[in-house]
Amino acid sequence: MTEDRLGNLQRKLQQFKDSLADISLPSCHTFTKCLSAWEETLASHLPYIHIPTLCLNDCIPELVLALAALGAQQRYETRTSLLLFHAGKTIALERIRLTRLRNKEAKPTPGLDQSETIIQSASALLTLIVLATWSANAELVDEAFELHRPLMFCLREDGLTDEDEMSNQDWSLWALSETRIRIKAMAFCFLNLHTIAYDHPPVLFWHEVDLKLPCTVREWHAMEEFQWLLARQEVVNEQRRFPESLKALLSSDGQTPQMQPAPSPLGNYVLLHGLLQRIYLIRQIAVTPILREEDIIILHKALSNWATTWQRTSESSLNPRDENGPIAFTSVALLGLAHVRVHLDIGPYRGLAYKLPAQVAAALAKVPSPQIQQTKSAVSALLYSIHALSIPVAIGIEYVVHTQAIFWCCQHSLGSLECAVFLSKWLYAISAAKAVQTMNRSEEYVLHCLRQVLTEAVSSADWGDINTSLWLEDAFHMGLAVLRIWSRVFSNSSAWPITVTIGKSLAIYADTYENRGLDM
Repeated sequence: MTEDRLGNLQRKLQQFKDSLADISLPSCHTFTKCLSAWEETLASHLPYIHIPTLCLNDCIPELVLALAALGAQQRYETRTSLLLFHAGKTIALERIRLTRLRNKEAKPTPGLDQSETIIQSASALLTLIVLATWSANAELVDEAFELHRPLMFCLREDGLTDEDEMSNQDWSLWALSETRIRIKAMAFCFLNLHTIAYDHPPVLFWHEVDLKLPCTVREWHAMEEFQWLLARQEVVNEQRRFPESLKALLSSDGQTPQMQPAPSPLGNYVLLHGLLQRIYLIRQIAVTPILREEDIIILHKALSNWATTWQRTSESSLNPRDENGPIAFTSVALLGLAHVRVHLDIGPYRGLAYKLPAQVAAALAKVPSPQIQQTKSAVSALLYSIHALSIPVAIGIEYVVHTQAIFWCCQHSLGSLECAVFLSKWLYAISAAKAVQTMNRSEEYVLHCLRQVLTEAVSSADWGDINTSLWLEDAFHMGLAVLRIWSRVFSNSSAWPITVTIGKSLAIYADTYENRGLDM
């Protein structure tokens, strides 16, 4: 942000002065700091803004305000973030009101091309929704829900299907086309995260999003046109369409789909959200909390197909700092959550934005325990839950606690919460039923893997007054250890309040778990 760009932003805001009242914008320095925070730490997690061709002077003001609001929160400057959020929201809603009015009167929108304005409006609304989603504040989360309708207006106005674009178009046109795809795809994902995190009914269904999957990281990250041309030369086939690819994953013909080309990391992320929505919808029509065996088999196969596809994607990595970005790493966290959701529906119990940590913990205690006798699918869910725990242990619990290095707040936090609850409840159930002696080899392998992770966790972290001497003693104490470790991982402050809520809730739930064990 420069003084000239800030002046340009202020001039654009003049047409909304009646709606904004007496708002006082932050200084040029503050804008620079906030936008830098967004670009340096958040843009790679939310890859729907094409930074190489981004020009702030060409952006509608609410998009600039939304990006700065997100960056301000990342810098722990909540007051500035909220000021920018509400200013951006006010302008975004006013612009949509004016757009609807002009549509009725058949008047053209002044300034930017109308289609470009609509997609920028969608981008601004999506960014505002991202910020509000992870606030753990009931009023702000409700504001995120209120933005569903205007966001859907923008998406439908621009169209939820894309025409096949020529691959040899120039860079700027390609970037605009790909941005459109990514904004709509990421909107589907974030609206689906509202279903996952807050049990909100779906707003946008997978079959409505008839778009090509997002392009490769190399194409998207190209900083100059010649780099983009080189990346395009390696593209033999354009990406497949989202609904077609999702149907291939859900195919029950026993064959693992050979997707050509392999989806990009973001493409895999979008596909996984499609599977998560499918799991949610199947649960909505299920008669009992335990899904039908045939549904479990189909969903397990689909998730296994997805994992195979992820492995075949050359840009996939389990390194959160990989040069291709953290999306592939984030997807694996959501894969664990998806496996858990097939067997345990925790979503309706949490109320993360509407309850205090003690209330969340009490609700988690009421979640029914999973079945003790485990199928192949359930064993997979247990192993993914252990894998989730192994990541902060392998990197270093104390390092993760003090840097939150591997957790861009929320999606990892949500996945970790559900994996922790599922694994601990299974361990509690087999302990209460004294079923360890009747375990099959797969279940024994689960305990073996968990014991290895816990051994490393006990020896490497600073546990202070927490007694770890019994953590490896039996299944019950292993369950307690799982909860204590996760609550420790999320024990420090975070820029994103929902992560703090999850950490406090797990700590209280661990106390409840331990007290219940005393009565066994």
